Amino acid sequence: MSKYISTKNRDSLRQFFLKVNRDAVFRIKFLANPVEVLAAEGITLSPEAEKEVRVVTAVILRKLPELSVVPTGFDALLAEVAQKGSSKGPEPDPSMLIL
Repeated sequence: MSKYISTKNRDSLRQFFLKVNRDAVFRIKFLANPVEVLAAEGITLSPEAEKEVRVVTAVILRKLPELSVVPTGFDALLAEVAQKGSSKGPEPDPSMLIL
């Protein structure tokens, strides 16, 4: 996939994105231990990416504590991501994850 992130399942990032934006408990677990949760979801980060994810997550949570709440009003977006996320498409998962 890239030198920073890899997955065995091509839909891992997409499934993670959907889960972290739908499941409040999962979101809190991710924000508390992002690298470990990503690994448990089959998403492997390089050592450099692991360090950056930990640092960035801590800064973001300190500045934006409301991030721990699952966003609402994005059902259409999540449905579109879920539909385009079938393994029938030729595109690999995106290399950048935006929450």
